[in-house]
Amino acid sequence: MTAELVYKAPSPANAGLQLYGEYASDELRAAILGAGWQEPEFPAPRMPGDIPEWLETESFHQPQGSGLFGGSTDEEGEANIARLREALAPFGIELGEPRELTVQEQL
Repeated sequence: MTAELVYKAPSPANAGLQLYGEYASDELRAAILGAGWQEPEFPAPRMPGDIPEWLETESFHQPQGSGLFGGSTDEEGEANIARLREALAPFGIELGEPRELTVQEQL
């Protein structure tokens, strides 16, 4: 499984978690949600049957912050990401620095 923090410009403070390669186990999902992160309101359905692993993706979002339109401030974003890193560590998942999504990825 690959985990990545991705964000839309202008601020990585509102980065989301993207998991690739397999669906999260119940334990991993509980750890992510326990760190305060949330599943999308309308998540993509799981793909049925035997599919290539690269199609298995899941997203999680940071909790609502006190910034503009409910976004996280820089301090809140750093704290949210730190809690997520701690929650993922027992599963052997390390997160790099947040990566800005390209225009193609946002479409």
